[in-house]
Amino acid sequence: MWNGKESVDVKVEDKVSIAKYDFVSFDWADEEAKEADTNDFIVKDHTDAVAITAFVDGDSITFSDGVSQDFADDYFVIGVDTKKGEGSTASLKTAKDDPNSEKDENGDYTKQYANAIYFSVKDGSDNVIECVFVDVNGAIYTDKNGSAISVDK
Repeated sequence: MWNGKESVDVKVEDKVSIAKYDFVSFDWADEEAKEADTNDFIVKDHTDAVAITAFVDGDSITFSDGVSQDFADDYFVIGVDTKKGEGSTASLKTAKDDPNSEKDENGDYTKQYANAIYFSVKDGSDNVIECVFVDVNGAIYTDKNGSAISVDK
């Protein structure tokens, strides 16, 4: 797995359905013993891709699916290159218009590229963003050498 800095080997003893190029978030059931169970894993794939529509570094972020949340005190931005199927370095950026989409009555494109996958956690009574995977190509691809994903604006 790519942890944001390097590829790491991970051994999962419980049955967890993780496929190549999935995005994974997990929390230790027992951090001291470095043990996690299936309830601690959240797995997302390219179908969960969204566009970043706005953000304020270290403060908040808004996505095309309507989610707008503050960042956790400790949050991660992990770069990926879904077109090549590998990790990379990246920073937060808003999504670009998809020039292959139709235009509306104002001449604006109706879709934008999905460029992120995010994970949120509970902080007291609020949900906060703990991790955002951002594609360095500006678009999440369906898989290695696949098609770029677009979402409605």
